[in-house]
Amino acid sequence: MAFQAADGFAGARPGFVFKMGPSGLGYYAEGAVETVERWHFGQVEVVVQVDVAMRSLTGLRIWPAARRLAELLAKDAPSERRTRLQGARLLELGAGCGLVSALCAQLGAAVTASDGEDAVLHRLRQSSTLNARPFEVKKLRWGEEEARETEHLDPVRTSPFDVILGADITYNCSQQSLTALLDLISSLACEATESLLAHGLRGHEQAAALWSSLQERWGAAARILDGPMPPWAERSLEEEDPVLIFSLKGPELTFAADGAMPDPASPVLRWINAAQLQGLLMLSDSTKWLVSGTVFGVLLWRRDCATCWCVLGSVCAALNCKCLKFIINESRPAGARKIDPGMPSSHAQSLGFLSTYTALSLLDGTCWHGLCAAAICAGGGFGSWLRLRLGFHTWPQVAAGFGLGALSAMGWQYLYVRQVQRHLQDSLLVWGIKGSTALGSALFAAKLLYDMAKDAGDRD
Repeated sequence: MAFQAADGFAGARPGFVFKMGPSGLGYYAEGAVETVERWHFGQVEVVVQVDVAMRSLTGLRIWPAARRLAELLAKDAPSERRTRLQGARLLELGAGCGLVSALCAQLGAAVTASDGEDAVLHRLRQSSTLNARPFEVKKLRWGEEEARETEHLDPVRTSPFDVILGADITYNCSQQSLTALLDLISSLACEATESLLAHGLRGHEQAAALWSSLQERWGAAARILDGPMPPWAERSLEEEDPVLIFSLKGPELTFAADGAMPDPASPVLRWINAAQLQGLLMLSDSTKWLVSGTVFGVLLWRRDCATCWCVLGSVCAALNCKCLKFIINESRPAGARKIDPGMPSSHAQSLGFLSTYTALSLLDGTCWHGLCAAAICAGGGFGSWLRLRLGFHTWPQVAAGFGLGALSAMGWQYLYVRQVQRHLQDSLLVWGIKGSTALGSALFAAKLLYDMAKDAGDRD
């Protein structure tokens, strides 16, 4: 990221000097009131209008939280993240000068930038016109005392947004204001929405209270995407401009057994919802290790050619699925934890292959084996459904993955029964199958360990 003052734009003052200090704020020459700034995020240029004379309005300057959020959003451009933002309906709350909104507009999102102060909205509209891709500007406030004022601004609320952003809109706000803000975010979100809140870490108690509120209302769908991890102490404040970025998936948790929407203010319901979603998330994350451990355990226990053939088939099917994902190159739903292509779901493909192959192997005409086969297929289907429920994939991606795995299992077992099984007396064939299985299993295990290390690095 690079910054420069743009003297060539209307509003810039001759002799303007900008220096970046420890707090990240700009220092202006005497008499300077407003200026236009160019910000560069890789190949993307963003132009914003700022005004440092009106010190009572914090929205007329660029704060560290907005810079950090913009850096995060632009980090992978022009690859996966740009693909994710292209065409997405995006809303920024408390947009201020519009740095984040302008960046997202240049990355291809359909941006609505909102703020509650008329003077800020004036500068925000100016920032919009200065960029190659302008964005929409709306007045939007939250809080009980502003409810009537906001009612006539409902064009902002016509339908859920794909992405909702906010930078430093949680700083030093009352519990009532925070509750109104989170209510607003939830009302504008759907299951696939991801909301990113950048919070300048100026006090560890305030950050802990905010994180507690987010966990209470979103449960496991709330996570820390960037910044120091809790518990926060004074040592976190020693960093230069520390910023926390929270990610919220979907609206707040509101399940009900009868299909009715429960009262979101009920702490008991929030606790139940958080525990339920946390359990589903832990179950989904554990299926990879549970299934892999079971397969390798059976392989080490039996060590026969039939088991090796099944494991070899699952590895080949997984490689085929990976190739298809990058050929089709269909994005995951907005807000998914990963940003790689999602069609078809490789998780669902593996479950579809292993459950179908195992079920077919058990079918020998007995009722007990038939029930076991049905239970295994149901377990594979449930594990695949979890990917949809948690927002990691769309239903076509999950269905395609499970279907691909099931069809691959049928073909692979047919090949074993019709061709391979009758030639098992050939020791060269047997050792070839076992050697290929050992190599494929080693590569698969290495990939699992790499993913585990990468996830741990991302959390750090």
